[in-house]
Amino acid sequence: LTLRGSDGAMVNTRQTGGMIGHADINIRRAVVCLDDPGEGIVLFRTDSWDRVRSYPIAAQKSMRPRQVAFAEDCKVVLGASDHGVVYVFDRKSGKEIDQLRTGSHRILAVTVSAVIQVEIDADIAYPGNGE
Repeated sequence: LTLRGSDGAMVNTRQTGGMIGHADINIRRAVVCLDDPGEGIVLFRTDSWDRVRSYPIAAQKSMRPRQVAFAEDCKVVLGASDHGVVYVFDRKSGKEIDQLRTGSHRILAVTVSAVIQVEIDADIAYPGNGE
């Protein structure tokens, strides 16, 4: 694993001891989650490279890379599977908290985005409504 700064310069490297399928990093929390196709998701601290925990996702069809992602301000870790399930884990406890089932085929991508809901109470003038 190689971490690079915004200018592309290498900041840090780490041998993980196995194949990496995908990774996601949260700089603010100083953690990185890696897909280990043989085990599931593995969480490391970026400041010490200590291994924090594993989140098991069994390969049922084949050991191929899967995508992983942090969500909900790094409170949860998501991992794709080869059998149609996205697993959702609590980052701190390691407990599986949900399974998002899509069928029985390999999930190729996991994408996370934040949505902010804002309630607006305002009178808005539109052309043609007399305002």
